[in-house]
Amino acid sequence: MPFVASFASYLVNKKNCDRVVVEGSIIMGQSVVFSDDKTLHVYLGQQELLNNTHILRSSLLSDNDDGGSVITVRLDPKSTAMVLLISGATFTNGNCNGLRTTKYNSSLVIHHTKHVITLRGLWSKSYNSGVKITNVFYLYITDDDASAGTSTLSDL
Repeated sequence: MPFVASFASYLVNKKNCDRVVVEGSIIMGQSVVFSDDKTLHVYLGQQELLNNTHILRSSLLSDNDDGGSVITVRLDPKSTAMVLLISGATFTNGNCNGLRTTKYNSSLVIHHTKHVITLRGLWSKSYNSGVKITNVFYLYITDDDASAGTSTLSDL
């Protein structure tokens, strides 16, 4: 398994932080491909947030020491070799200036009240199976309660 785990270490290494990872990127000699075998789960406290459907009003988010708000992210089922990618926020335990992490249960910090945050998960079962990637998970951070076609946490 050391070859498989090394893809995760490679992607969080300072030298490789600028490497773009999307479907079709070459890692371990193969193209990265979409798979729904694993799912990103995102929680605000104990409440799971759904992809594309939530507007998190800043008044519902508690402040932490960094001046942002903590949300927890997991890729399930758990995998030995995995990487979480983010834009629009940072992981508290992340590499690459907080934009990537190999931690299973990762917290992220939202630094702005009006923002779109995107998350993706990568994993591999073996060198020969290549690297898989999840769909993009979107979180919309805003104070605008009038946004059409979305729901707020208070609607749940």
